Amino acid sequence: MARRRSWTAGLVLAGTTLVSFQGGLLRVAFPAIRADLGASIGSMELVGVAGLVVTIATVVIFGRLADLFGARPIYSWGLLVFAVAAALSAAAPGVGALAAAQAGQGLGWSMAVSAATPLLVAAFPAEQRGRVVASSHMAIAIGLAAGPGAGGFVVEHLGWRAALLSVAPVALVLSALVRTKLSADGPSRPRPHFDVAGSAWLAVALAVLLVLVDRTGHGGLPPAALMGMSALVVVAFTAFLAVETRSAEPTVDMRLFRSRAFSAGLVASFLNFVAMASNMFLVPFFLQEALGLSAGRAGTVMMAMPVGVLMAAPLAGRMADRVGSRVPATLGMVTVTGAIAIMATFTRGVSVAEVAAVLLVYGVGAGFFQSPNISGVLGAAPADRLGVASGTLSTLGRLGQVVGVAVAGGLWERTGAFDTAFAVLAGFGVLAALSSWLRGPVAVAGRGTRPGSLQGL
Repeated sequence: MARRRSWTAGLVLAGTTLVSFQGGLLRVAFPAIRADLGASIGSMELVGVAGLVVTIATVVIFGRLADLFGARPIYSWGLLVFAVAAALSAAAPGVGALAAAQAGQGLGWSMAVSAATPLLVAAFPAEQRGRVVASSHMAIAIGLAAGPGAGGFVVEHLGWRAALLSVAPVALVLSALVRTKLSADGPSRPRPHFDVAGSAWLAVALAVLLVLVDRTGHGGLPPAALMGMSALVVVAFTAFLAVETRSAEPTVDMRLFRSRAFSAGLVASFLNFVAMASNMFLVPFFLQEALGLSAGRAGTVMMAMPVGVLMAAPLAGRMADRVGSRVPATLGMVTVTGAIAIMATFTRGVSVAEVAAVLLVYGVGAGFFQSPNISGVLGAAPADRLGVASGTLSTLGRLGQVVGVAVAGGLWERTGAFDTAFAVLAGFGVLAALSSWLRGPVAVAGRGTRPGSLQGL
């Protein structure tokens, strides 16, 4: 058992770090890709959003497949798809081929991420869930911190194709190790049922919704396109709900949302990611355009945020295991909101050290919020729905990022002022903290309730 836990933790955390690393690597390679392929800004935006659309449309579906057929094969195949798509990205002759390859990489990302948390949580006792989730969050922070720096070095010295290819062999090795070192975790039923119709409607609804929000944030859509896409989202979601309520084994069991701990944690996660557009979108522009820093120096300053996450996540995980998710998650969100509010007071005279200090505090707050919130949501889901719970969290997080960038970008474009955009995002942070607190006191795993059970089901 101890050996299996060690292999599970090592392989899942390594894969989590790798997929997070690839995201930062791709962003830092964009300028070189655009120059080499002679691409327009619009076509590069297509490259950036292709993987995101596929991920949001499919991550809940792969979470359900992990619940039905076992997380191990989904995770292993996800890493394999991720590796093949990375190789195709590196060999892409043009922007269209690169966007298609990035869509494939988004598919691999979706498979791996949806299965990673269920694999990790299932391998350890419930009373260690907070620490286990915290370790996963630390792996994400390490990947985010290392991606731009290491990726920029490879792009500068070996070119963007070598940089994009660099993750492929690692993913291949990890995929092979998952198949050989981890035991099968499939269900006892010989032929589990998969809700094809519900999954298809959900994929359509989420994909169109993402494109609708993204395009609206980039200058809007023609009225006819806006109305048509909005109608399609409504129809697809309505059809999805109709199918799910009639299905004996739905993709997303709507009874999950009866749990206040589950629903409040999801809402808090979505609002948190909207607020975090302050760091993911506005801060790089502020550092380079308002303070005049080079891209390299700005990247170094921004590393303060993942460093803060690394400092806080282990403590937050242990705290969640002892007292539940409500207090540490809410405390973390309040800290994040306070940091964003301070950013709203930044002027061109602010020092680099002051910005780095605020980003460090911001990272500490994010570390305190994320792992307890994830632990709380997973703890409110039955054991056979961990994949769906994890996938739903990922979906709402990614949607929150897109909405946050659209809100922040729209405000910045209209007002020309960073402070207004930061202030509005801080408002979303207040709502996230409130949602986190409203989850109510949640029983600590191993202290009187069955871990992972849903009250009322």
